[in-house]
Amino acid sequence: MKIVPLFALSLALALYGCTPESGMTFFVSPTGNDANSGTKQHPFATLMRAQQALREARREAAAASNLVPCTVYLRGGTYAITNVIRFTPEDG
Repeated sequence: MKIVPLFALSLALALYGCTPESGMTFFVSPTGNDANSGTKQHPFATLMRAQQALREARREAAAASNLVPCTVYLRGGTYAITNVIRFTPEDG
């Protein structure tokens, strides 16, 4: 397992493919939970869950032909990365 420290950041991943209805912004926090909705008040815990949410939103947006920017904010803290994160064409 690799531990990656991320300090109070303004790091964001911006991709096209979210719809206003599905949420244009997702949040990840080391104190979050992947069962959460990914909002600022209820962030995801892992980057992999945020990636999954982006992919789901992208599929919905493509079906509706409504592509708009989507952003993932990483809250400050230390993240335990247990799996390799791979970005593919599906991620934008």
